[in-house]
Amino acid sequence: MSKLYPKKHITLEQSYLGFGAQILSLISKNITVDELWQKANANYMVKHNFDDLILTLDYLYSIDVIKINQEGKICLN
Repeated sequence: MSKLYPKKHITLEQSYLGFGAQILSLISKNITVDELWQKANANYMVKHNFDDLILTLDYLYSIDVIKINQEGKICLN
């Protein structure tokens, strides 16, 4: 079952869309994946695993919301 969007048994917080919104709020400057993972674990009400973070970052990258800079850090597009 896909967790991309909220559905009958998947809340917004559990979906990648909701997790992506939280991730975007944590990117105030260029940040590494590890730093972002630490912030997300400390601040998000629903616990996601690292695979969820990577899939959410892939989703955000594919819709052109984030990019990777020359240093390999994540930044807003």
